[in-house]
Amino acid sequence: MRLDIDAKKSILIHPAGKSGKCIFRPVVFVDVHRAGEREECPQEFSGTIRRIEEEEDDDDDEDEDHDGDEDDEDDDGHGDVEDRRSSGHDDGEDGDDDLELVIGLGRDRGSVRVEIESDTAIFGADALPGNAASLKVDDRVLVRGETERDGEIEAIWVIQGEPKDLRGTFQSGVAEGRFTFLPDGDGQSAVSGRTTEGTLAFPECEDDPVALSIIALGTRGRILGAEVLDGDETVLRAAVIDIGPSRVRGTIEALDRLVNRIDLKDGPSFRYDGDTAIVLVGDGSLSEDDLQVGQAIAADLDAERSRASKIAVEPEVEEGIVDLFDPQRRTFILLEPSPAPEAPAAEVAVVVARGATVLLIEDDEIHQVDLSALQNGDEAAIFGLRTDDGMFKARTVVIRR
Repeated sequence: MRLDIDAKKSILIHPAGKSGKCIFRPVVFVDVHRAGEREECPQEFSGTIRRIEEEEDDDDDEDEDHDGDEDDEDDDGHGDVEDRRSSGHDDGEDGDDDLELVIGLGRDRGSVRVEIESDTAIFGADALPGNAASLKVDDRVLVRGETERDGEIEAIWVIQGEPKDLRGTFQSGVAEGRFTFLPDGDGQSAVSGRTTEGTLAFPECEDDPVALSIIALGTRGRILGAEVLDGDETVLRAAVIDIGPSRVRGTIEALDRLVNRIDLKDGPSFRYDGDTAIVLVGDGSLSEDDLQVGQAIAADLDAERSRASKIAVEPEVEEGIVDLFDPQRRTFILLEPSPAPEAPAAEVAVVVARGATVLLIEDDEIHQVDLSALQNGDEAAIFGLRTDDGMFKARTVVIRR
């Protein structure tokens, strides 16, 4: 089960009388999957190497501590186990033996066992490719790997030390081992980056590396590496690049439902499918049928920038006075004030979606209420989308008295 609250989409900044309060409407996504239906993302953690052991075929170490804390205690917290620390490890005569690392997580969080195999990528603290022989007891390491049924981690890569960790947006693709990257945060400046023959790039939540050539201008990413000197310039040398979705914003100019393609005005074209999350900003999930030409959206595109993993639709907002409220049909007319005193008020036909949030602001207090609390003459703000038949489908109604 994955539970995710999107805080950025859950805060409604709106005058609430004199209380000075903001409205919090949680946008919660819950994904539930049957066992074996979906592979989990690789796990990532940092710690200190406590022991290095050659991996053996037989199970003659059943009494060893697999979950002990930093003091090598056994599972119930009592009794010592044999300290098998060493200053390094023996690769064996052929140098191809797999290894197991016991990595302490610190702060009484126990330890994990990590399998280092022939295809595990090893990087030094300088972000250059290394090998298993460079791993020593007491080294700090950052590890990513797949969790096996016995709880051990099969390492995909290991980085020694505490690598530089930056999230942001690529300002260029990777060409001849060079790129430009803008870290997230106000006031940040773009940094010059370098790759090596060993630099690995992974799409989000994947364990198979992809070519660096798929990185393009606007690609979101995370870089793990080291700051090094390249001549007189300090650059970021990348060991591992996590490629995140590219985020694009714009207005839907064309929508082809036969092939599930969206064309943005002055922007790219992309596809969506049944796995694409479609949401209304601040108001939860939508269906494909809710997408309409003219809507302002933000879309997260995959590494190839061809498919949207998520489409967030900006809600339309209308304000006015409630009239002709029909609680059974969940409809009313919203009379919008006219810019000209003599002109009649504009009318917006509203239908309130089932499950919509209805908030009442009264005497500087905010309450969530049932739609039946709405009255003709109430001042209201509605958030939602217009439908094909010209109705305004409200997903949130804020009543002010």
